[in-house]
Amino acid sequence: FVSGAIESSNHLLKLLNDILDIARIDSGTLKINFDEVNLKMIVDALYTSLSIQAQQKEISFNLLLPEENIIVRGDSERIKQILHNLLSNALKFTPRGGNIELKITLLPEKNYALCEVIDTGIGIEGKNVRNIFDRFSQLDSGTTRKYQGAGLGLYITKNLIELMGGLIYVE
Repeated sequence: FVSGAIESSNHLLKLLNDILDIARIDSGTLKINFDEVNLKMIVDALYTSLSIQAQQKEISFNLLLPEENIIVRGDSERIKQILHNLLSNALKFTPRGGNIELKITLLPEKNYALCEVIDTGIGIEGKNVRNIFDRFSQLDSGTTRKYQGAGLGLYITKNLIELMGGLIYVE
């Protein structure tokens, strides 16, 4: 019972934090703390925590990173939040036995790091792609919903990326 209560409490805390982030984004008061960030360190920490979930679902979870450190300018906590949201979605929507890959390519000529989350998940119909970054957007919204979530993660992710001068898209 205690384990279930802790899990439910953590879920509610994440939902509350997401709602607060949306309020700050919409009011223009969300603060971004720009600093030099070692993207590789963030990815390694996320990989350690999320690979357990991948193993439980028998999902192959691979990293494709350059050998050198990847230093970007941004908010380390927000970058961690962005990557966690994207990788959590990949884990949620990839069926047992599937594959997830996080590929990071340094693009020094554009002063960017390209982060790609590639998975063998359920996919998104072309007509729905433009809506996935909307607030409360859920493609599976009927009474027989298979996947949990409030539809806030990608809205927050998109806004955080844009606040740091980046862009996000889906193929």
